[in-house]
Amino acid sequence: MGDIWRLSWWIYHFLLLASMIVMIVGLVKQYAVRGTLEKALRALFTNDPFERITNSTAPSVKALIIAIEKKDTYTVGHTFRVTMYALKLAEELHHV
Repeated sequence: MGDIWRLSWWIYHFLLLASMIVMIVGLVKQYAVRGTLEKALRALFTNDPFERITNSTAPSVKALIIAIEKKDTYTVGHTFRVTMYALKLAEELHHV
């Protein structure tokens, strides 16, 4: 409820508009990948790290991981485990 001539009023409304635009762009991108609005919303608002990693990995990266794991059965799941360890490490460092 500020005066419209103050800079803080304009900054607040610009940031509010920018955040809405970013959210809509993310939703549209998820919809393009998932095909349905329900799956797109579920992918954006998940708390499960496994699901978040699998949802955010690009199809080309997924294909590369599959190709690597087919070639060397010893390292199957290695990329996912390293990703999970990195996430756990990042969570621990954030709490310090």
